[in-house]
Amino acid sequence: MSFTVIPDTGYRIGEVSGCGGTLAGNVYTTGPVSGDCTVAANFLVSTYVVTPSVGAHGTITPSTPQTIVHGETTWFTIWPDYGYHFMEVTGCGGTRNGVNYTTGPITSD
Repeated sequence: MSFTVIPDTGYRIGEVSGCGGTLAGNVYTTGPVSGDCTVAANFLVSTYVVTPSVGAHGTITPSTPQTIVHGETTWFTIWPDYGYHFMEVTGCGGTRNGVNYTTGPITSD
């Protein structure tokens, strides 16, 4: 017997077990069933990596990739070097307020 395992938005398949089966993609197929058995599936929240990048003549903090849970936002502080100003700050559907940049809800790397 086969079951299609479909996680809710923002989640991914964690583990599927029971009835001597195997998981291929999102289809769980039991082994031969000769009595009562239970198929159990668990799901994990999806996480994504937001990677900061800054051009010459400025800094960004944090400067390392950030792992963010599906649908959450993160922020960065961006400082132009002395004598320079912001040309453009973009990415991840975010907005800048002064030196702070907040992403939109994260749904992919």
